[in-house]
Amino acid sequence: MALGTRIIVMSSRPGKIVKQFYADFTYRISNVNHENTRYTSEYMEIRDEILDIINCQNEELKFT
Repeated sequence: MALGTRIIVMSSRPGKIVKQFYADFTYRISNVNHENTRYTSEYMEIRDEILDIINCQNEELKFT
């Protein structure tokens, strides 16, 4: 999340785009206070949503 402006979450086989996120964390980390960027509400919300999507896919795979 910190090294790009576009984050793509993909499904497992076959790999399809599940959701895309657009963020400017790279700019913030390089030009603003990089220590605190990871602790902003926006960063944490996107991170949590990405992890939820990944975890839901993992749960679905367990039952197949």
